[in-house]
Amino acid sequence: MLKQLFANLRLHKKTPLTLLGWMLAFFLLGLLMVWFIVGVTGDETTWFPMGGLLAAVGILIFTILCFLSYHQDFMLALSFGRTRKEFMLFFAIEQLIWVVAAYIGVILVTVLEEVMYSQLFPGMPGEISFVPILTDWRVFLPCIAALVILPMFLGALYSRFGKRFGIILYFIWLVLCLVLPRLVERLESHWNLNLLEKIPVLGWIVLGIGALAAMLITTVKLGMKQTVR
Repeated sequence: MLKQLFANLRLHKKTPLTLLGWMLAFFLLGLLMVWFIVGVTGDETTWFPMGGLLAAVGILIFTILCFLSYHQDFMLALSFGRTRKEFMLFFAIEQLIWVVAAYIGVILVTVLEEVMYSQLFPGMPGEISFVPILTDWRVFLPCIAALVILPMFLGALYSRFGKRFGIILYFIWLVLCLVLPRLVERLESHWNLNLLEKIPVLGWIVLGIGALAAMLITTVKLGMKQTVR
């Protein structure tokens, strides 16, 4: 088992470097934004850890895009005679390793960012610290689980439906970026969305576990029926 895992890690040795590149690029973009808004314009009285936030966004985008490699690697594994269970298990373990490493990286750059701002802008408080949030088990456990399962789930759907699913996913992305913000504003003006805040933490945990379980079951069922395409 370990031999096969190490072989997979060697095969995808460029993945951690690419992941690191995405995280650092988004992190530097956030630093530049804060430096320009706070340091150059001088209009703000507080700073926001935008670098850490964008680093997390970069990791999220890269991880979701891994559904394409899931599809390609699945086809390659089946063509070389590997079992479906074996492929899904090792892909999940490998994804878990990269996600945990990336999550730790986001925490480290967030700490670095907050220390930098305390030196660059002495006496200026920060609006929020992401470190206590990122290190809260109620945050990092579901985040890591979602980042492992989600690309497998999307990859399984892409393997099943092909380019049709890719087109659907593209339109969903456009809706989330363009339509959803306006829809939320209209709903806030007509409905009392504060009711969502009354849902206890346990309720959100149960909903999250249910969603992840449904995605995992779907992934396994589709994967067990997957053929070489």
